[in-house]
Amino acid sequence: MNLLQTPKGTLFRLFRETFITTSAHYYCPTYHIHMVKCHNVTKGIDEVIGEVAMLGAHPFTQEIK
Repeated sequence: MNLLQTPKGTLFRLFRETFITTSAHYYCPTYHIHMVKCHNVTKGIDEVIGEVAMLGAHPFTQEIK
């Protein structure tokens, strides 16, 4: 999953946990990577995820009825 193309509010799964992005991506000058703020729906906490971890993420598809 490409971090630079994910809009705010994207629901995705990373390993066994479900996340939703709460911000647009931004560049972190400390780690020199792009990061995004997320809310972990499974644990109920806010986290920051880097672009390397997002390579293993799988977005949920929206069902249209």
